[in-house]
Amino acid sequence: MTGWGTATALDASVGVVVLALGLVCCRRPTDRRTGTLITAVGATWLLGDVATAATFLHRGPLVHVLLGYPTGRLRSRPVQALVVASYVVAAVPALARVDALAVLLAAGVLAAAVRNLAVTSGPVRRARAAALGATVLAVAAFCIGPATRWLGVGSQQAVLAAYDGLVLAAVLVLVTDLVRGRWAQDLMTGLVLELGDSAGTTGLRDRLARAVGDPTLVVAYWLPAESRYVDEAGRPVDPEAPAGDDRVVTPVSADGRPVALLVHDAHVLADPALLADVAAAAGLAVRNARLQAEVRAEVAGVEASRRRLVTAADGERRLLEERLRHGAQHRLATVEQLLATAGSPLDRLTPDVVRAATTLRQLGMGIHPASLASGNLAVALRSLAADAAVPVVLDADDVGVDPAAATAAYFVCAEALTNISKYAGATSARVRLHVTPSALELTIEDDGVGGADPAVGSGLRGLADRAEALGGRLSVSSPPGHGTHLALRLPASTAVEVPS
Repeated sequence: MTGWGTATALDASVGVVVLALGLVCCRRPTDRRTGTLITAVGATWLLGDVATAATFLHRGPLVHVLLGYPTGRLRSRPVQALVVASYVVAAVPALARVDALAVLLAAGVLAAAVRNLAVTSGPVRRARAAALGATVLAVAAFCIGPATRWLGVGSQQAVLAAYDGLVLAAVLVLVTDLVRGRWAQDLMTGLVLELGDSAGTTGLRDRLARAVGDPTLVVAYWLPAESRYVDEAGRPVDPEAPAGDDRVVTPVSADGRPVALLVHDAHVLADPALLADVAAAAGLAVRNARLQAEVRAEVAGVEASRRRLVTAADGERRLLEERLRHGAQHRLATVEQLLATAGSPLDRLTPDVVRAATTLRQLGMGIHPASLASGNLAVALRSLAADAAVPVVLDADDVGVDPAAATAAYFVCAEALTNISKYAGATSARVRLHVTPSALELTIEDDGVGGADPAVGSGLRGLADRAEALGGRLSVSSPPGHGTHLALRLPASTAVEVPS
């Protein structure tokens, strides 16, 4: 066999191999579009062996499969224009034989493949990395002829053999990637990782779209109470509406009940098994989101219950203080007046009655200061500061405060001042109350010995629980030798403005 006969046989063999590979890929639903394009490469390659006018015709579908891999679809207009140009140049031999045009077109194809890789993520990115490798081989094949002619090196037979080998290698890279199943496997792996990265359905559509490589994907959620589907923005989605020639609607169900709908590119999820896996993963994500929502609702209910208990306890304190003030204290005050008017020999009873009245008044103040009934926290704190065992500098905003917050702040301050007088060894203390539309902040500082442990004793622990029940936080800092700093912060819902 002569050299040209050998080259022609090799060329025809490459066409047959590429055609066979394309037909194999067409047997798999997920690879059918890519397989059809590879089949077209092989068919036009063989056509070029028998018709000189079709010598370069295979380059059109080859560029198409390289830039459309792994789905075979061209999603950007520049890429679509480049593929159309490739078909036109390949179909016109006079253009295809212009070396400068061939190199320029090859450079555009390589740039488009690089951009495809740069703008994608997840399994699609890994698939397009394989496509970029195949594109490098194909671009080298397109440029080898012009390069050898410009340099004046190499025989035509050697160039043809190198061209055949590079094109066949490019096709083998794509087919190997498809046959190994990396696209489907990587898709499911990426999908599981995407859905596991964050909780809830927020962004679920975007995560699914990235995982399956379909930016047009729509996820609609079933609302049982309203018996309809809505998307993430709350817009209704009609499951019966036609999705288009290349769009399909896939229902997602759990335990026989509808959960969601997927409206997606038919070619991205053409494999029924893959589609079932994606639907199952999406259904699991939606169900998990619903469970999380139920847990959040339960937590919110517990928090609301804690607040109601705190509010109810404060109400009981207030009622008890009022009963003491209007009952026993009032009667003792009457007795004190009667003793004052009766004179000797009952004068000796007066100090006892006064002490009893004072004790009851202090007890009432400890149970619930009357000034807190109207939320006048600043007045109540002034009374605490005046009665403290150490000098107290008070800086308090004279604004209205929600009664529950006022009570919490009052008892934190009372407990802190009591601890300062008993244990701190302090010579002074400072109380600061700052109320804004966003929060109530109370701080108590002393110059004592420090070393206070909030975990010891139930006083501060109980007050911290009260603060948390109101959605706030109580913190204690007490380094030895540097005094103690208490900080209470309650959220915006507990702070109110003073009526004008």
